[in-house]
Amino acid sequence: MAEYIDWNRELQKVILFSFKLGDVKNCIKNGADITIKDASGRTVLLNAAAKGKLDIIKYLIDEQNADILLKDYYGNSILHIAAFNGHLEIVKYLVEAKKQKIHSLNNIGNTVLHEAARGCRIDIVEYLVNERKAKINIKNHAGNTPLHELALRVHLCKNIIITDTIVYLDYHENTLPMEISKIKDVRGNIIYMRDKILVLEYKIKNKAEILKKCHKKNNPKN
Repeated sequence: MAEYIDWNRELQKVILFSFKLGDVKNCIKNGADITIKDASGRTVLLNAAAKGKLDIIKYLIDEQNADILLKDYYGNSILHIAAFNGHLEIVKYLVEAKKQKIHSLNNIGNTVLHEAARGCRIDIVEYLVNERKAKINIKNHAGNTPLHELALRVHLCKNIIITDTIVYLDYHENTLPMEISKIKDVRGNIIYMRDKILVLEYKIKNKAEILKKCHKKNNPKN
């Protein structure tokens, strides 16, 4: 008598350990249900987005008709999850090949750009802002723009270093300029707020000039 194998459980083991395409195919071939969710509400497709498994994502969507619009219990779409975890190629595939919307919101009001910023994924932030024209002034339910989310977590980021300070407008108060940390990625690009616009550009050579312009904007009579 053949030993009974719970292929749904086997699929969950594959997700937790090997997570190889061949193993996923074998589980599905033997009857595993790709719609089953884990404790966070994530299916195998959403877990593949979290772990950067583009080959598995393509297989599930194109060959198994996995629902690309499913969200986890926190309202995160496959695109939110891929962006937060730093998988640029998956983000590009979902946006360009599968036409997924970058301005959809999760349960706390975060767009995909918010999630990329929250994960300190500078390459994805650059892609969304520069190539996909992501809206940069959208606030989540806490009142934070993507820049605020990035600034709040910069100490956790491995690919960002803190340099000296730079003055820019406080988006929350919208009155006087404030001084906070300047955020620079490994390529020397600086992210800061200028006239309430998220800007990605090369290292500023003259900090004094930025301070002067900021002072002038907030003190027009001087």
